Amino acid sequence: MDADNTATLLQISQILYGWGSLIIFFIGTFGNILDIILFIRLESLNALASSLFLLASFIGSQCVMLTATLLRVIFGLTGYDPLFSSLFLCKARWMVGPASGAFSLTCVSLAAADRYIVVRSQYRTKITLNQARLAIILAAIFWLGFFSIYAMFFVAPTSDSCRL
Repeated sequence: MDADNTATLLQISQILYGWGSLIIFFIGTFGNILDIILFIRLESLNALASSLFLLASFIGSQCVMLTATLLRVIFGLTGYDPLFSSLFLCKARWMVGPASGAFSLTCVSLAAADRYIVVRSQYRTKITLNQARLAIILAAIFWLGFFSIYAMFFVAPTSDSCRL
């Protein structure tokens, strides 16, 4: 009887986790897409380096939503985990997910640094859009290279986990 109760509770928690993750996925995706559209379309927002950094941050956080949350939604609602059957998905999750999160955080930090430099009276220099693009590309290359070690050393998913 205890095994039946435990199995039932695990199934209920998996379903709740799936639906909760689905809600978070839809709200997060809607917010990221709305932010991306606004930052691209509005002239006042796409002329500043900090806006370009924030745009890259939204793209990075959307990659996190796709690599982490979407796969958990699939597992929570269907009981099937695509990570167990695909070595590529396991490697992509372990490499792209953390790299996207770190990239997004780096871009937010660069946006804050840009605003600090603009406001600070002794500097009064401005980061140009080309410098911002270069910083974004270098940050993406750095974090993908840093987390590529996960993809290199990940061997194969076992029947019950997708771990390194």
